[in-house]
Amino acid sequence: ECFKELGVTPVADCSYNSGDVDMLPVAQKIKDSQADCALFFTLAVDGARIMKALTQIDYAPPKLVVHGYTCVGQGAFRELAGSSAEGVICNSPEYASYPAGGQPPEKTLQLAKKFQEKYGSNILDELIFGTALSYYDCTYLLKEGIENAGSLDSDKIKSGIEGIKDFEGAYAKISYAPDKHEGTTWENIKACYVTKIQYGTFEQVQ
Repeated sequence: ECFKELGVTPVADCSYNSGDVDMLPVAQKIKDSQADCALFFTLAVDGARIMKALTQIDYAPPKLVVHGYTCVGQGAFRELAGSSAEGVICNSPEYASYPAGGQPPEKTLQLAKKFQEKYGSNILDELIFGTALSYYDCTYLLKEGIENAGSLDSDKIKSGIEGIKDFEGAYAKISYAPDKHEGTTWENIKACYVTKIQYGTFEQVQ
């Protein structure tokens, strides 16, 4: 239904067994379908193998737009895919990204440096920093929700969180309401290149 609303026609559904080593059949099915874009809902290892196979048959970016979810933002994906990761896109929260030629927000930079001080200089290559930022925000959102509720009763805390507006998080600006529990909107999410990185944040696709 979502594809129809956007005027997009799905041309192939490529399944495989998790842990498959030979991903050439998957890559070939994508190429044979003449897809313009491939959505990757894979594990990091599987996604990397598919990207290598797509490169092998000459159907990797820029010939094909590859847009993945969280897994392609992992350091393991970049390491395993190597040069085949070039041009791959993932979604990243606004504050865990930066415009071409720019820098991440100052708050994000400071948190990244604190992560490195605490866990070592390589930590930002070992985790998805945007996810870590969301956990950081969750802690302070819960704190504010409890303070708003003035109670530890779960229903009151829920109402306290639903009253939070324009919370300037490390992940994104967040607002809730009784009928709005996502906290963010699509405007807070940016499409980014997985191989263009500063302090664990990704460069936005222009």
